[in-house]
Amino acid sequence: MLKFSKLFPSPFYSRGRRVLPTEAKEMGTLRMLGKSLKGIELVVWVGLLLLLVAGCGQQGANRANREKEAALEKPVVNINGRDIKARALYDYIKQNFGNEDMELDDYIKSRFLDFFIEEQLLVDQAQKMMVSVSEAEVERAMGKSEGAVELLIDTDVWRVGFRNNILVQKFINQFVLKDLVITEQETKLYYDNHPEEFTLPEKVRASQILVEDEEKAQNVLQLLSKRSFEEVARTFSISPEAEKGGDMGYFEKGQLPLEFEKVIFGLKVRGHSQVVKSPYGFHVFKLVEKRSGGKLPFKEAENLIKIKLMQVKGEELYKKYLSQLKAKSHIKIYYQNLGFQYKEKEQDKEVD
Repeated sequence: MLKFSKLFPSPFYSRGRRVLPTEAKEMGTLRMLGKSLKGIELVVWVGLLLLLVAGCGQQGANRANREKEAALEKPVVNINGRDIKARALYDYIKQNFGNEDMELDDYIKSRFLDFFIEEQLLVDQAQKMMVSVSEAEVERAMGKSEGAVELLIDTDVWRVGFRNNILVQKFINQFVLKDLVITEQETKLYYDNHPEEFTLPEKVRASQILVEDEEKAQNVLQLLSKRSFEEVARTFSISPEAEKGGDMGYFEKGQLPLEFEKVIFGLKVRGHSQVVKSPYGFHVFKLVEKRSGGKLPFKEAENLIKIKLMQVKGEELYKKYLSQLKAKSHIKIYYQNLGFQYKEKEQDKEVD
């Protein structure tokens, strides 16, 4: 007969000799400890591997940052013997575009480079002419753009941008546009040659009472024989203008839904309509005032014309001055340092 110990070897036997229970316990503990040590060893190796990978990744990131910083220190343009670094160009793009993380295509970046060169030329001229900008002027300008400045990481970058912008505007006004004058003769000539710009359309001022159903609308009509339109509107109308007595303001033809326009423009002044049904409910309209169309008198149009002509002539003078300034300046672009492929203006391509 097989012994019990043959079928199920006792843990208390080891290599033919009997092991005491205390020894067995110690051996079991050692085996468990060995397994634990192997597990710890695996964790340590995995940890070391992760550190190694992370270290390599960090080194790669550091190297990329160093390369980016080095690229920003390279000159991208030379203006009259003065090298300007890529950092200044990309700060300018950030100032004018706002989001530096937004991907811009090469054509847009090329136009920013063009504008940047123009601004640098004008800044140089302004400094030569001793134009100055105070800190107070910069602070006021930044205060007006407080919402945009709050989103910025580097306010010093934007301070430079605001200062340059103010400097250029002051220079243009003091030196480029100093002789800009619009005569009354020019203004009158423009007025006579562009009558369509000064023809006023017919306008009406209307009020309304809006209710949910036709029965209420019929009740409103009855009330209007006893009470003022404005009083009934404030009491019963559900439209947003109710608190203003139903006053909707002024309208030209084409600004209202056609079914409203036909009714309102067909009313007599101070008269009201019958009930008009629409997807919004049931309306009763009143024609408060009607202004006939016609030509705006010259005296009323004169200032508007002067402003427009100043903008047109001012832009012509500015473009002419800038063209002459570029022609007499030495401008060299370091295309290899731009970080993008420079693209010419599409209109320049067409000319070529």
